[in-house]
Amino acid sequence: MEEVDHPILSAPTNELFEFLKDVDPEQASRIHPSDRRKIETRVKLYLSSGRPATELFKEQKEEGGGGLQTRWDTLIFWVWSARDVLNERLDSRVDKMIVQGAEQECRDLYDIAQRTGSYTDNGIFQTIGPLPPSLSKIYRSNVVGYPEFVPVIEAHENDVDKARQQAIEAMKVSTRQYVKTQLKWIKSKLLPLAHNLGTKHMPIYILDATDPTQWSTKVLRPALTAATGPPLPNTHNPVQR
Repeated sequence: MEEVDHPILSAPTNELFEFLKDVDPEQASRIHPSDRRKIETRVKLYLSSGRPATELFKEQKEEGGGGLQTRWDTLIFWVWSARDVLNERLDSRVDKMIVQGAEQECRDLYDIAQRTGSYTDNGIFQTIGPLPPSLSKIYRSNVVGYPEFVPVIEAHENDVDKARQQAIEAMKVSTRQYVKTQLKWIKSKLLPLAHNLGTKHMPIYILDATDPTQWSTKVLRPALTAATGPPLPNTHNPVQR
């Protein structure tokens, strides 16, 4: 993005947001009024181009194959794992998050949300929903992580242990579902896009990480070879398979 120097960029966040509402109301409606980084990014786009970000994004999407353009030849590595092994790793990751204090973090955020009464669909409060009806905006949260622990916080003392176990299992299910969504995006969006651009410009190499003892031979070395030398055989490229 071209660097711009304009007095409005030094204004308080609320004034900067009002400016964005004037020049690009559609983008302003999608951003929280206190999210200065996003507000400033879109204001800079407008100041450098003279056109609202909404218009630029739409044009890029229409001309760039879904909004993705590459200025250089791009190499993408898909570090793949067999589904049953991946699920075990996901469950282990959740267990590790619990050991490292995920529940307490959820409790802290819950307390902040109740104390401040400041609820948004974005940012840290999004991660802890759903909450009681009084905090209903957070019901719209779809972030994998802490929503499952709210019933633990609200449980009667005698029911906490049971609620905690249920929350952990629910968190594991949500994590696996989230990964399925990511895989679906790769197969339905990324692979077709790479195919349309041509494998010369965006090859995607699948690297089998199922067995961690073979990381060097099946992941690290092939990746280094592809990145520093001639293309690997097409058998490593799922677009070609």
